[in-house]
Amino acid sequence: MSRSHSAVARLWRRCVPCRNPLARRSDRLLGGLLILLTLLALAAVPFALALGSATYADGRRVADYEVATRHQTQATLLADAPPAGPGAHGSADKKTAPTRARWTVRDGSARIGDVPAESGMVAGTGLTIWLDEAGNPVDAPSTPTKAAVNGVSFGFLVWLGVLFGCAITYGIARGTANRAQYARWEREWARVERDWTRH
Repeated sequence: MSRSHSAVARLWRRCVPCRNPLARRSDRLLGGLLILLTLLALAAVPFALALGSATYADGRRVADYEVATRHQTQATLLADAPPAGPGAHGSADKKTAPTRARWTVRDGSARIGDVPAESGMVAGTGLTIWLDEAGNPVDAPSTPTKAAVNGVSFGFLVWLGVLFGCAITYGIARGTANRAQYARWEREWARVERDWTRH
């Protein structure tokens, strides 16, 4: 047996002392609980994968719809964007803010409204914006990559939540067992102390 396998076996015997004749009933109960929680954590893997896949599928449908219904066009600012504020280390903190602009929709008519423009942009500057089918400014469409990242992240967070719940459950059970054992020791010491004082 390799050294790593031996270390794993020792750790398992310590956490699950089912065959140890010195193990207390509470130790065996905690060992059984640990096995149950380990199985629960393993069973949660396909559940988390299924949720991640469903999240990815939903995100991919949204991305495909937005790509099909949104298009880019050029807009011209009619006003200056708000100036950049002071940032960290004296650098300018550039942000986007709604700024008045004009653009042309697919039917050739002109529209005027607010579009997101970076701080410091001046009137007359051209910028690329996204429009929906009605010609209104919208955010850039989502992407399949973003859908995949969201799916993986959600599935992983679900599994981490299950692991955290299992760890909390085991910690509470172990703390309760330890407090009960300490209380038994105190009662035993009190009984022994009474017997000593009698003699």
